[in-house]
Amino acid sequence: MSDAVIWVEGGVRDRLATLADARGMSIAVLLQEFAESTLTEVERREAFARQQDGVAES
Repeated sequence: MSDAVIWVEGGVRDRLATLADARGMSIAVLLQEFAESTLTEVERREAFARQQDGVAES
């Protein structure tokens, strides 16, 4: 895994730290989980299309 630096305002950093702490994880892990679990607009459309295809076949 490579490291990256992401610059955010202090208030945003504090909010991320609070959210991460509440979940017992680091900000890095919080952001990784968010990135892995959040679909892009294209991925949402593709998932919706697959779901519609499945409904049509039923």
